[in-house]
Amino acid sequence: MIIQTTKGKVEGFETEGVLAWYGIPYGQSPTEELRFKRAKPANPWQGVKDCKTYGNDPIQFISERETENEDCLNLNIWAPKEAKKLPVLVWIYGGGFHYGFNSDLSYDGASMTASGDVIRVNINFRIGPLGYYDFNQYDESFDTNCALSDQIEALKWVRDNIEAFGGDPGNITIAGESGGGCAVYNLLASPAAKGLFHKAIAQSGLPRASGGREFTKLVIPHFLELLDIRPEEIMKLKTMDIAKIKEAGSIFYNKFTKLYDGNFMPGPFFGDDLLPERHWTALKNGSAKGVDVIIGYTRDEGDTFIAESESSNAWFPSWDGVEAMLKNNGKEQHFSELKAAYNHLETERKGLSEFVRDYLFAMDAHRCADEQAKHGNVWMYRFDFVPIAYKQMNMGAVHAVEIPFSLNTLDRGYFSYALKGTPQDQLEAVRDQMNAAWFNFMKTGNPTGGEVDWAKYDNRNSMLHVFDLQPANESIRIDKKITDVWEKIGLVYDKE
Repeated sequence: MIIQTTKGKVEGFETEGVLAWYGIPYGQSPTEELRFKRAKPANPWQGVKDCKTYGNDPIQFISERETENEDCLNLNIWAPKEAKKLPVLVWIYGGGFHYGFNSDLSYDGASMTASGDVIRVNINFRIGPLGYYDFNQYDESFDTNCALSDQIEALKWVRDNIEAFGGDPGNITIAGESGGGCAVYNLLASPAAKGLFHKAIAQSGLPRASGGREFTKLVIPHFLELLDIRPEEIMKLKTMDIAKIKEAGSIFYNKFTKLYDGNFMPGPFFGDDLLPERHWTALKNGSAKGVDVIIGYTRDEGDTFIAESESSNAWFPSWDGVEAMLKNNGKEQHFSELKAAYNHLETERKGLSEFVRDYLFAMDAHRCADEQAKHGNVWMYRFDFVPIAYKQMNMGAVHAVEIPFSLNTLDRGYFSYALKGTPQDQLEAVRDQMNAAWFNFMKTGNPTGGEVDWAKYDNRNSMLHVFDLQPANESIRIDKKITDVWEKIGLVYDKE
């Protein structure tokens, strides 16, 4: 299938009963003079571009990819045959701001496209030092928020071209999980993204992640030390061998949790023209007025971040780390009150896990939902289903557990491995719930319909939809004692 885009013709192929185009360039290669610069639209090409194989992956700072390359600004599209004016879902990958790529089978779009009669788009964008780090503090020739600029440029391409693939440019939903959920919040808050999408799904995003100039001045010098360069030598980064940047970024990621207890990895930068305000402040001020939004998290997010894993150290291995974080910020007087709010739980580990869930995910998810509900329709969820493999590891509904259910990738990708041993009928029942809600939302702006009964969210006391074998709407809220303590503590390692 050959499609004419605004930049040139692309040829796709058929897979699993749908049509697909891989590796379509949406931006110029961010190399040489464009390294550390915001994305620019792709240049036109002559002839027909073969889009039957994946394009380059971004440079990875967790693990290796044979196809990783700085020249990575491309996207993948899946569309039903004879598609016409169908809803579009643009998926944004997570990975701690240092990992991720649009060819990951966990995010494969074929099954979802075939089952839901929708268009799927997966975008690539720069990550780690190339996409997120604030070198602008040393020299203004380095742009801020390059990753966000990539995502915005990709959405512009989708707006201008998706109709040729059978999509409706007037019905675009953005969605992402973890770092991708952060990206959804970023786009909701960014003036430059206004009008590029109409609905949004933030799965387990971290609205509190990263920070402004105070934060970046604290953390970026440690990265420069790994490169053995001084701030006044920052221009060396523009021509440095990418292998050296990758090595330093990988080391930095792995040791980061040991630098400052409870601190975040460098991610989105707050305080420039693309992201002038924190998410909840921007939403309060109407940055996403009229955009319908689904916001959610998993019940046991914290289980992932209190234990060591293959990819990172534990963020909070004990309550001592929480206390140290507060001491580092001159807020240690609030530690006893904060920990006491979790003393009712059966074990100290469970209390720590729930603290991490609330601190990193739930508390600010509710905060963003509260603000957006003043300007648009909002629905909130919590994912509670626990596959058998996680139960055997004494873990619950951990971070990212919902991805294969929401994207209909039960049979493929990294996240599907943890589903082995769980009865197939249970997996399909939960998948069907999420898919029905997501498809309803993409098509109508409301997840309710058919088998899905989901109450709209108006304020912190509203119902949340619980995804489990027996779905339900429940009044789930963050204890006011907890939010009151955080009102006193404020942000850590940064300013509001």
